[in-house]
Formats: sequence, structure tokens, C-alpha cells
Amino acid sequence: MQLNSLHMPQRSHRWRRAAVALLLLGVVVIGLLSGRPGFVMADDDYTDITGNPLQVHVRFPDKDTGSAIELPIPTTGLSPQAQQLLGAPLNQWFDQYWSGTTDSNGLTMRDRSCEAAKTATGKAISDATGQTAHDISCNFTTTGPLRARMPGRELVLSY
Repeated sequence: MQLNSLHMPQRSHRWRRAAVALLLLGVVVIGLLSGRPGFVMADDDYTDITGNPLQVHVRFPDKDTGSAIELPIPTTGLSPQAQQLLGAPLNQWFDQYWSGTTDSNGLTMRDRSCEAAKTATGKAISDATGQTAHDISCNFTTTGPLRARMPGRELVLSY
């Protein structure tokens, strides 16, 4: 997609890239929070965005009216990695990182978190009672909901 077809004034290449990147980031945030009606928790201000794909739109002023025009970015012009990112709900990427992707020791983030929790629990028991704890188990879920909120101008995701 050429920026000239969007009726944007000619500026330096660096300026255009920065402007488009900032614009896309803003549109992604709006798309995440308004993609579909979400479940709002009664005790906080997070919106459940589980199952929502990442959406990228470009917003620019119409050259004649100055009114904002918003168009989705055609995914066919994006790299295969970007197409893959935009094709799956965002929570699936978090699920993969949490319980699917392993480190050099063959452990997932979930595995490492369980080990840390078991170690901390054993230490807390030992410190409090002077006894040694054994057979401590951990059973974190393998998937989770993805929630979002926007306090001010920043996007906060909670998984």
C-alpha cells in the first residue's frame, strides 16, 4: 500500500514511517478495546478481549473535507508473520508463550512459574515452622483470559 494513495502530504521517509507506526498503534489499541462487546468485571475496569483478533486500521483525514477516514490494512500486503499474528486471537499468543513455548531447558513459562511457587511455598513453610515441606504440587491453568483497559493513554493487558 502506498502512502501517496492516502492523500498524505509528502514528508521525509522517516517522518512517514514514524507517523504511520504511531497511527497504527493507536488504531490497534482502539480495535482491541472495541472489537466486540466484552465482559466487564464488576470489581475492576478491565474488558475481556479473549477470542478477539488483533485488528489494524489506518485513519487519515480526507483531503477535501478533513473528515477522518478509516480503512483496514489489507493483510495480503503484509509479511507471513504479520498475517499469522493478525489471523489468531491475541489470547492464543499469550497461551502459547505461557504453556507452549519452551526455553533451552525444555521448560515453559508455566513450568518455571510453578517451580518458583513451589520453592517460595517450601521456604515460607520452613521459615514459619522450622519444618521441611515436601510433595508440594502446582497446577496453574494452561490457558487464560486476556483482558484490557486503558487508563489514560496507555493500554494495559492482563492475562
